[in-house]
Amino acid sequence: MVCSASPTRVLPLVACLLLPAVASAQEWLDAYQAHDYVKASALLHDVVTEPDYLLRAPDPGPLRLLAHLYGEGLGVPRDPIAACALAEDVDFVAVITPPKKPAQTLEDFVAYEAGLKEAHDFAEDHCRSLSAADRLTASRTRGGCYSFGMPEQILTVGTEAVRIGRSGITLGHTPRNDAGSLMCLTVVAGVRSRTIDVPEDAATWVKPRHFIELFAWRRIDPIRAPAGAVKYGLVWQVFEVRGREVPMIADQALWESPSWPAPGLPDDLDGRLTFEMVRSGHVRWRIEGAPPMRGWLMLPDTKRP
Repeated sequence: MVCSASPTRVLPLVACLLLPAVASAQEWLDAYQAHDYVKASALLHDVVTEPDYLLRAPDPGPLRLLAHLYGEGLGVPRDPIAACALAEDVDFVAVITPPKKPAQTLEDFVAYEAGLKEAHDFAEDHCRSLSAADRLTASRTRGGCYSFGMPEQILTVGTEAVRIGRSGITLGHTPRNDAGSLMCLTVVAGVRSRTIDVPEDAATWVKPRHFIELFAWRRIDPIRAPAGAVKYGLVWQVFEVRGREVPMIADQALWESPSWPAPGLPDDLDGRLTFEMVRSGHVRWRIEGAPPMRGWLMLPDTKRP
């Protein structure tokens, strides 16, 4: 039987999730069958982002179902790149997982090969509609670097076009295959541009500064987060357009969560986050709260030109 993620073949999909690895319904499967897709997706994310999840040759059911949810936009925003990456990991699990019993007969070999083909076909079903560039991005973001919710877009920042995506943040003319460092994040809560204008008393050489802000949740190293403790941390990363580069200049931990986090940001964040450029061109930031957070976005060179 071929496990399909298409809307017209949901029952075969559920049957494949139940066989052979899931002897009794998991909580995530119960939620899915009850059409509580938001709860199902939260539980599934928590499973598939476990450290070294793929190396343990896991039950592929969570990967399959989460790929289906992202492919159809059920409980999560539709994200074909994430769906493809998850489906390719289903194929990977099939390849590295030996049969439950040694293949001794022709039927055993045929069944095992059929399982491998089914997993490969499942990946192709989710990936074939992507462009070559998007498929390459999906392949690069497998195995825990899914960056769920990351937009693939161009933003105008100052006078520059900046490419935003899972493969990195670079100037828009940069080929996507050379897009920079992989954005290995768990889920992206928001990306936006910001320009800080020059104060009236600034030195004559000081210019406006143009930033991209990225808010994202990352899985915390289990050494730092023992069982039952914090699992995810929200980080605020700031990138700046500097000539022909867009380097990351700040990476600030904000908040932590013991369970799969809501993808959005606090409604009052903008009211609590303030910026002030001083006359030298450095930018001071502050986030009101308990406790307040503060820091600087420094210029690369403090010498007068």
